[in-house]
Amino acid sequence: MSEQKKYITPSEKIFVTELVSKHKNIVECKKTDVVNAAEKKKTWTLITTEFNSVPDHTKRTPQQLQKAWENIKCRRKKELSKEKRERMATGGGVIKAPPTDDAVDDILDCVDIEIKDVIDSDETMLSINYALVDNNLVPIEISEGQQRGSAIDTELAARVARLKKLEKEDVEFHMMRMENERQLHAVRLETEKIKLAAETIILEYNKKKFME
Repeated sequence: MSEQKKYITPSEKIFVTELVSKHKNIVECKKTDVVNAAEKKKTWTLITTEFNSVPDHTKRTPQQLQKAWENIKCRRKKELSKEKRERMATGGGVIKAPPTDDAVDDILDCVDIEIKDVIDSDETMLSINYALVDNNLVPIEISEGQQRGSAIDTELAARVARLKKLEKEDVEFHMMRMENERQLHAVRLETEKIKLAAETIILEYNKKKFME
């Protein structure tokens, strides 16, 4: 009889999120070229090694942990999307905010989901804003002009912040690749030096034997 499948526990999910957070610039990089794919594969191997080093954790493969992280992201995005739809559908009613998950939200950086009442080509502008009171979103009536101006400012600021963050991550990733290449080049040089030194010793030995 095959061993029963062991589902990932809540504590293991938290640990996976922490590990992904340490490597989010690589794991969540949107680039799909060969170099980035190789970096992601190597990173997931590192994450798996660290995850499996905890005695209480069930041993997992990189593919299993990657799937677990995708499930964590998907579940969180659904929660935030549901909250957004309910907020837009209430027309002023009180809705319960989804449970907070700052660790995942920091990685996802779901600007589009989290912005309150942002103007969108497929949405109607709401004339009601909300404040979080006792974990409930309570409507605050403001004028349509104020709402529109506030929403535009919020969206613009969020998109600018998102752009700056992506630019910073791109620079950091480039620097990391450059450092990896520098270290690899240094290893190759050292290997060549050792090889050359060994060949020199052999030549000198053969020369000495020939002279004898």
